[in-house]
Amino acid sequence: MLVVVDLRQRLGMERAPTQEQSRILVAAVRGRRLGLLVDEVLQVVHLLPSRIQEPPAEVKTERSELVAGVYHLGERLLIVLHPERLLLLDRTPAPRAT
Repeated sequence: MLVVVDLRQRLGMERAPTQEQSRILVAAVRGRRLGLLVDEVLQVVHLLPSRIQEPPAEVKTERSELVAGVYHLGERLLIVLHPERLLLLDRTPAPRAT
C-alpha cells in the first residue's frame, strides 16, 4: 500500500478530479515511501543542489515554508519544494490511502 498525498490539498488549492494526465510521484521521506498526486508531469529534470537559491519576495506566500528555493533553468524559473515538509506537514489534511 502506498499513501498518496494530493498536492492541490497540501497547497490549499481546490481539489480537482483525477484526469488521464494526472500522475503519482513516489518519494522517499524519512525512510518511508509516499506518493504525491499531481495534475500533470511535463518533464523530469536533474537539478544541482548547489544552484538552488533563496526564493525572491515575489514568490513568498503563507505557504512559503513548503518552498526550498528557486532554480534558474535556462529562461525558466522553477520553484523547488521541500519534499519532507510537503509530504509530512502535520497541520494540513491527512493523506488518503489508495
